[in-house]
Amino acid sequence: MCEPIPDKLLFNDQNHSIAKISLYRKKRSQKEPRFEFQPRQKRTTADSDGYHCQWEVIDNCLMLRAICAEQTTVFEPPRLAAWFCGTFVLGMSGQCFLARHMRSYYATELVLRFQHGKLVEQTINDNTAKVEQLRHDHDAGFPPLEEGKVYLI
Repeated sequence: MCEPIPDKLLFNDQNHSIAKISLYRKKRSQKEPRFEFQPRQKRTTADSDGYHCQWEVIDNCLMLRAICAEQTTVFEPPRLAAWFCGTFVLGMSGQCFLARHMRSYYATELVLRFQHGKLVEQTINDNTAKVEQLRHDHDAGFPPLEEGKVYLI
């Protein structure tokens, strides 16, 4: 099974890959789309929903910029994601992948928490010690972490 196609989030002029935010509202056992769009007809395991989205944080609000589906729908102006409550962890520097656990660790992570589409909290996690410990535990023999490099363990 492939990794799913991630959504993209533009935050502080940088694009980040994020987990997909559903565009469907649950109604009993049926799914009802929040916006009118046609999912892609040809799908793979990485694209089981037939769409992915482009998001942006504007004035501390999560905004939907585009739906990339059978035909791309661009919203001008962007739409507020008022239904979304959740957290994103954005890697900022010094990435270290652990393939066995399918989890990436970054030396620095920015955590964004949203309530009804509004950014309510942002914190920075310094994971440098954890990443160094993971490298040490796996005795990979890597040089010290460098900005922009990816380390596979």
